[in-house]
Amino acid sequence: MKHPSAGPPRVPPTTLPITPPSTPQLGAPSALPWAWLGLAGLGAAAWQGLALSRALLHGRHLARMAEPFATHPPRAQARVLLLGDSTGVGVGSGSALQSLPGLLAAEFPRVEIVNACSHGARVADTLTQLRAHTRAGQAFDLALVLAGGNDVLRFTPPRPLALQAEALLRELQPQARNIVWLGGADIGTAPALKPPLNWAFGWLCRSTMRLLDRTVNGAGVEFIDFSGVGHSRVFAAQPGRYFAGDGLHSSSASYRHCFDELKRRAPLVALLKRRPVCVAANGPLRPRPSGPGFRGVASQPGQ
Repeated sequence: MKHPSAGPPRVPPTTLPITPPSTPQLGAPSALPWAWLGLAGLGAAAWQGLALSRALLHGRHLARMAEPFATHPPRAQARVLLLGDSTGVGVGSGSALQSLPGLLAAEFPRVEIVNACSHGARVADTLTQLRAHTRAGQAFDLALVLAGGNDVLRFTPPRPLALQAEALLRELQPQARNIVWLGGADIGTAPALKPPLNWAFGWLCRSTMRLLDRTVNGAGVEFIDFSGVGHSRVFAAQPGRYFAGDGLHSSSASYRHCFDELKRRAPLVALLKRRPVCVAANGPLRPRPSGPGFRGVASQPGQ
């Protein structure tokens, strides 16, 4: 029997489960964009490889057409020796007369030009060229070394390259009264190379030319660096003018540019009149009396 004051029976409260707020679940990143990027990279690499292969084939065709220019006038008033790669052969020029030795012969017709350059030669090959074209008792008034570009393309390590350049200059010193080394242009400006190859080869080329600059100047010989900013701007501004049809080798306009720079840096008139001239590493060049020691040692004005 219920007590009169008792209320309705108490119902125990219902305990509802507390569910934490749901966190949005992020799905795994889709692999599709990465796949597209990979395919695009492979496509760009294949396209660049195809373009470079075509340029190399065209370059070999140009090399087969080119012959090293040389001249042997009777009673020559001076002798010039060229050592190096296709730059000395004139690959890419319209004719042999538009190559560097051809331009030299046109301006100095009474100068004998001995051209030992060959397509594809590296610095290590120039020593063999020198030994094949020198005879005892017959010195040259001027030696032009045009090498280093193929060492960039073939990845010659820095230390061996420096040693090869030093060995060449040591053997060339007794054979040439004056020496000028013409470095290669920045291959990164060549139209045949596209990103990222032009960036990589451009950096490698500039590094290699700086190494040769230090090595050659250390021997007291003039080094003309055509990979510098000033020259690179000229070549990059008009690639169709300064590069041959393969987009790699120099054109006639490029050889003219290099010859003009050679004339600006070295007093060719004095050099080729058998007046011993010091080829300075920096600053203007001036004739000096001959004497014992290294011929072609750098001499600054005032020394």
